[in-house]
Amino acid sequence: MPAAGTRRSAPACGCSCRSRDRDQQRIVELRFFAGLTVEEAARVLGRSPRTVKREWQLAKAWLFRELHPER
Repeated sequence: MPAAGTRRSAPACGCSCRSRDRDQQRIVELRFFAGLTVEEAARVLGRSPRTVKREWQLAKAWLFRELHPER
């Protein structure tokens, strides 16, 4: 883990995220990088939009904590 006050790059966070939760990683890829809506990502993943929305919120919170460890 980086020292307090040090920000990690998005790719570095992605590596940790991959080992942490594949589903959340895939949702981040579809939502952020591919620009899909929650409904479109849910169709691609074969999951309910509500589940995708919940996992998206968890992934964003985790990424925020990784990028801003001082908060």
